[in-house]
Amino acid sequence: MKSLKTIKVQGGKEYVEVHTRVNYFRSAEEYKGWGENCDIIEKTDKSILMKATITNPDGHVVATGHAYEDKDASRINQRNHVENCETSAVGRALGFLGIGSDGRIASYEEVVNAKANEKEDEIKEIKVQQDKINQKMLKICEDQNLDSLKTHAGTISRRVHTSYWPSDWDKMHEFLKDNDALHLLEKRVHNTNMREFLEANPDVAPPGLQVNRKHTITVLKPRKK
Repeated sequence: MKSLKTIKVQGGKEYVEVHTRVNYFRSAEEYKGWGENCDIIEKTDKSILMKATITNPDGHVVATGHAYEDKDASRINQRNHVENCETSAVGRALGFLGIGSDGRIASYEEVVNAKANEKEDEIKEIKVQQDKINQKMLKICEDQNLDSLKTHAGTISRRVHTSYWPSDWDKMHEFLKDNDALHLLEKRVHNTNMREFLEANPDVAPPGLQVNRKHTITVLKPRKK
Protein backbone atom coordinates (compact mmCIF):
# COMPACT_ATOMS: atom_id res chain seq x y z
CA MET A 1 0.00 0.00 0.00
CA LYS A 2 1.28 3.45 -0.88
CA SER A 3 1.91 5.97 1.86
CA LEU A 4 -1.23 7.96 2.57
CA LYS A 5 -1.36 11.65 3.43
CA THR A 6 -1.46 12.30 7.15
CA ILE A 7 -2.05 15.29 9.35
CA LYS A 8 -0.48 16.07 12.68
CA VAL A 9 -2.80 16.32 15.66
CA GLN A 10 -2.30 17.14 19.31
CA GLY A 11 0.81 15.46 20.66
CA GLY A 12 2.47 15.38 17.22
CA LYS A 13 0.83 12.10 16.22
CA GLU A 14 -0.03 11.55 12.58
CA TYR A 15 -3.47 10.39 11.49
CA VAL A 16 -5.00 9.52 8.16
CA GLU A 17 -8.33 11.25 7.82
CA VAL A 18 -11.34 9.14 6.89
CA HIS A 19 -11.91 10.82 3.52
CA THR A 20 -8.32 9.94 2.58
CA ARG A 21 -8.92 6.31 3.54
CA VAL A 22 -12.17 6.23 1.54
CA ASN A 23 -10.59 7.80 -1.55
CA TYR A 24 -7.78 5.26 -1.48
CA PHE A 25 -10.18 2.34 -0.97
CA ARG A 26 -12.30 3.43 -3.94
CA SER A 27 -9.41 4.16 -6.30
CA ALA A 28 -6.76 1.55 -5.47
CA GLU A 29 -6.48 -1.30 -7.95
CA GLU A 30 -6.09 -3.83 -5.15
CA TYR A 31 -9.60 -2.99 -3.92
CA LYS A 32 -11.30 -2.94 -7.31
CA GLY A 33 -14.72 -4.57 -7.03
CA TRP A 34 -14.79 -4.27 -3.25
CA GLY A 35 -17.68 -2.60 -1.50
CA GLU A 36 -18.50 -0.55 1.58
CA ASN A 37 -21.81 -0.11 3.34
CA CYS A 38 -23.00 1.60 6.50
CA ASP A 39 -26.15 0.55 8.34
CA ILE A 40 -28.03 2.00 11.28
CA ILE A 41 -28.16 -0.57 14.07
CA GLU A 42 -30.10 1.53 16.54
CA LYS A 43 -31.38 5.11 16.46
CA THR A 44 -33.22 7.25 19.01
CA ASP A 45 -33.96 10.95 19.18
CA LYS A 46 -30.72 11.45 21.09
CA SER A 47 -28.27 8.80 19.89
CA ILE A 48 -27.31 6.51 17.04
CA LEU A 49 -25.33 3.27 16.63
CA MET A 50 -24.01 2.38 13.16
CA LYS A 51 -22.08 -0.46 11.59
CA ALA A 52 -19.84 -0.13 8.53
CA THR A 53 -19.08 -3.24 6.47
CA ILE A 54 -16.32 -3.86 3.92
CA THR A 55 -16.86 -6.69 1.43
CA ASN A 56 -14.53 -8.26 -1.14
CA PRO A 57 -15.53 -8.96 -4.76
CA ASP A 58 -17.06 -12.30 -3.69
CA GLY A 59 -19.36 -10.49 -1.29
CA HIS A 60 -17.63 -11.82 1.80
CA VAL A 61 -17.33 -9.49 4.78
CA VAL A 62 -13.66 -8.83 5.47
CA ALA A 63 -13.89 -5.94 7.94
CA THR A 64 -16.46 -4.14 10.06
CA GLY A 65 -16.47 -1.06 12.21
CA HIS A 66 -18.97 0.17 14.77
CA ALA A 67 -19.54 3.67 16.10
CA TYR A 68 -21.90 5.27 18.60
CA GLU A 69 -22.67 8.95 18.93
CA ASP A 70 -24.78 10.84 21.44
CA LYS A 71 -26.43 14.00 20.08
CA ASP A 72 -25.85 15.90 23.31
CA ALA A 73 -22.28 14.72 23.80
CA SER A 74 -20.74 17.85 22.27
CA ARG A 75 -21.52 20.93 20.21
CA ILE A 76 -20.15 19.15 17.15
CA ASN A 77 -22.73 16.41 17.57
CA GLN A 78 -25.71 18.69 18.14
CA ARG A 79 -26.12 19.13 14.38
CA ASN A 80 -24.07 16.32 12.87
CA HIS A 81 -24.14 13.33 15.21
CA VAL A 82 -25.45 11.02 12.44
CA GLU A 83 -22.76 12.11 9.95
CA ASN A 84 -20.06 11.89 12.61
CA CYS A 85 -21.19 8.40 13.54
CA GLU A 86 -21.09 7.23 9.91
CA THR A 87 -17.64 8.76 9.42
CA SER A 88 -16.29 7.05 12.53
CA ALA A 89 -17.78 3.66 11.61
CA VAL A 90 -16.38 3.75 8.06
CA GLY A 91 -13.01 4.97 9.33
CA ARG A 92 -12.80 2.12 11.83
CA ALA A 93 -13.78 -0.48 9.25
CA LEU A 94 -11.11 0.74 6.82
CA GLY A 95 -8.65 0.88 9.70
CA PHE A 96 -9.34 -2.78 10.53
CA LEU A 97 -8.81 -3.52 6.85
CA GLY A 98 -5.37 -1.96 7.19
CA ILE A 99 -5.95 1.31 5.34
CA GLY A 100 -4.49 4.28 7.16
CA SER A 101 -3.84 2.30 10.30
CA ASP A 102 -0.58 1.58 12.08
CA GLY A 103 -2.16 -0.18 15.01
CA ARG A 104 -4.25 2.80 16.09
CA ILE A 105 -7.75 2.13 14.78
CA ALA A 106 -9.30 5.38 15.99
CA SER A 107 -9.62 7.91 13.16
CA TYR A 108 -8.64 11.55 13.48
CA GLU A 109 -12.33 12.46 13.49
CA GLU A 110 -12.93 10.12 16.41
CA VAL A 111 -10.01 11.64 18.27
CA VAL A 112 -11.39 15.15 17.67
CA ASN A 113 -14.84 14.07 18.85
CA ALA A 114 -13.37 12.40 21.91
CA LYS A 115 -11.41 15.55 22.78
CA ALA A 116 -14.53 17.67 22.26
CA ASN A 117 -16.53 15.34 24.50
CA GLU A 118 -13.84 15.57 27.17
CA LYS A 119 -13.99 19.37 27.02
CA GLU A 120 -17.78 19.31 27.23
CA ASP A 121 -17.58 17.05 30.28
CA GLU A 122 -15.03 19.38 31.88
CA ILE A 123 -17.28 22.38 31.23
CA LYS A 124 -20.29 20.55 32.71
CA GLU A 125 -18.29 19.66 35.81
CA ILE A 126 -17.08 23.25 36.19
CA LYS A 127 -20.69 24.48 35.95
CA VAL A 128 -21.71 21.99 38.61
CA GLN A 129 -18.95 23.23 40.90
CA GLN A 130 -19.89 26.86 40.16
CA ASP A 131 -23.48 26.15 41.10
CA LYS A 132 -22.38 24.55 44.39
CA ILE A 133 -20.22 27.58 45.18
CA ASN A 134 -23.07 29.96 44.31
CA GLN A 135 -25.46 28.07 46.57
CA LYS A 136 -22.91 28.12 49.39
CA MET A 137 -22.37 31.88 49.03
CA LEU A 138 -26.13 32.51 48.92
CA LYS A 139 -26.51 30.50 52.12
CA ILE A 140 -23.80 32.55 53.86
CA CYS A 141 -25.43 35.83 52.79
CA GLU A 142 -28.85 34.57 53.88
CA ASP A 143 -27.61 33.39 57.28
CA GLN A 144 -25.85 36.69 57.94
CA ASN A 145 -28.54 38.82 56.26
CA LEU A 146 -25.99 40.41 53.93
CA ASP A 147 -26.18 41.61 50.33
CA SER A 148 -22.41 41.97 50.02
CA LEU A 149 -19.45 40.37 51.71
CA LYS A 150 -15.78 41.24 51.33
CA THR A 151 -13.25 38.43 51.27
CA HIS A 152 -9.52 38.23 50.53
CA ALA A 153 -10.43 36.92 47.06
CA GLY A 154 -12.98 39.63 46.25
CA THR A 155 -16.40 40.97 47.12
CA ILE A 156 -19.48 38.76 47.01
CA SER A 157 -22.67 40.54 45.96
CA ARG A 158 -26.16 39.15 46.28
CA ARG A 159 -28.84 40.51 43.96
CA VAL A 160 -32.38 39.52 43.11
CA HIS A 161 -32.81 38.40 39.49
CA THR A 162 -36.43 38.26 38.37
CA SER A 163 -37.74 36.73 35.15
CA TYR A 164 -41.27 36.30 33.83
CA TRP A 165 -42.87 33.95 31.34
CA PRO A 166 -46.48 33.12 30.42
CA SER A 167 -48.05 29.69 30.57
CA ASP A 168 -50.44 30.70 27.78
CA TRP A 169 -49.14 33.09 25.10
CA ASP A 170 -52.57 33.59 23.51
CA LYS A 171 -54.09 34.76 26.80
CA MET A 172 -51.04 36.89 27.51
CA HIS A 173 -51.29 38.59 24.12
CA GLU A 174 -55.00 39.24 24.63
CA PHE A 175 -54.30 40.70 28.09
CA LEU A 176 -51.62 43.02 26.72
CA LYS A 177 -53.93 44.32 24.00
CA ASP A 178 -56.81 44.84 26.41
CA ASN A 179 -54.59 46.76 28.81
CA ASP A 180 -52.65 48.65 26.14
CA ALA A 181 -49.46 47.11 27.49
CA LEU A 182 -47.67 45.76 24.41
CA HIS A 183 -44.58 47.60 25.65
CA LEU A 184 -44.16 44.77 28.15
CA LEU A 185 -42.83 42.63 25.31
CA GLU A 186 -39.43 43.03 23.70
CA LYS A 187 -39.54 44.91 20.41
CA ARG A 188 -38.25 42.29 18.01
CA VAL A 189 -39.59 40.95 14.71
CA HIS A 190 -39.77 37.20 14.18
CA ASN A 191 -37.82 37.04 10.91
CA THR A 192 -39.07 33.68 9.67
CA ASN A 193 -42.73 34.43 10.38
CA MET A 194 -42.43 37.90 8.83
CA ARG A 195 -40.83 36.51 5.67
CA GLU A 196 -43.57 33.90 5.32
CA PHE A 197 -46.26 36.57 5.91
CA LEU A 198 -44.82 38.88 3.24
CA GLU A 199 -44.47 36.02 0.75
CA ALA A 200 -48.13 35.12 1.32
CA ASN A 201 -49.21 38.79 1.23
CA PRO A 202 -46.97 40.55 -1.32
CA ASP A 203 -49.22 43.64 -1.47
CA VAL A 204 -49.32 44.16 2.29
CA ALA A 205 -46.52 45.36 4.55
CA PRO A 206 -46.52 46.72 8.12
CA PRO A 207 -45.89 50.49 8.15
CA GLY A 208 -42.34 51.41 8.96
CA LEU A 209 -40.99 47.90 8.36
CA GLN A 210 -37.27 48.00 7.60
CA VAL A 211 -35.59 45.26 5.57
CA ASN A 212 -31.92 44.37 5.28
CA ARG A 213 -30.72 41.74 2.86
CA LYS A 214 -27.15 40.61 2.34
CA HIS A 215 -25.35 37.74 0.69
CA THR A 216 -23.77 35.11 2.89
CA ILE A 217 -21.50 32.17 2.10
CA THR A 218 -22.25 28.60 3.14
CA VAL A 219 -19.76 25.78 2.59
CA LEU A 220 -21.08 22.21 2.49
CA LYS A 221 -19.10 19.00 2.49
CA PRO A 222 -19.27 17.10 -0.84
CA ARG A 223 -21.82 14.30 -0.91
CA LYS A 224 -20.61 10.74 -1.13
CA LYS A 225 -21.19 9.28 -4.59
